[in-house]
Amino acid sequence: MLWTVALGAIQTLTYRTIGWAGVWYGLAALGVIVLFFHATAYTTTIILSVAYLIALCIAVVPLSIEKNARQPLEDVCSRIASNHGLTPREQEIFIYLAQGRNRPYIQEKLHLADGTIRTHSSHIYDKLEVHTRQEMLDLVESYAAKDD
Repeated sequence: MLWTVALGAIQTLTYRTIGWAGVWYGLAALGVIVLFFHATAYTTTIILSVAYLIALCIAVVPLSIEKNARQPLEDVCSRIASNHGLTPREQEIFIYLAQGRNRPYIQEKLHLADGTIRTHSSHIYDKLEVHTRQEMLDLVESYAAKDD
């Protein structure tokens, strides 16, 4: 049961939350050792201290490295749009396409007809000189990687 809860927490919680839980667990464990064993279990105290420090590092240092290292998608798309001469409306649609959104979603968000989205998408692909969605996403990724 404990491992099921632990695995579920790891999948749904952030590293920071898990780290802080580890910090509190480590503090509680060290308190129990000091209070009840009068620091006679040195090995256990050392092991728990190391575990506590590791949990503290996880809690304090954010582990969302990819999130922090990459520029926001909108910034990358803006650079691509200016380099390839996209119009403001094409740039707006391009951001949605780069997020992996489909035409019906874009149509609903921007209150445009499907034919309008198709036309803009076609112009975007032509101006970016790509033929498939995957090529477009690869282009966005390559621009994002240039800044890393």
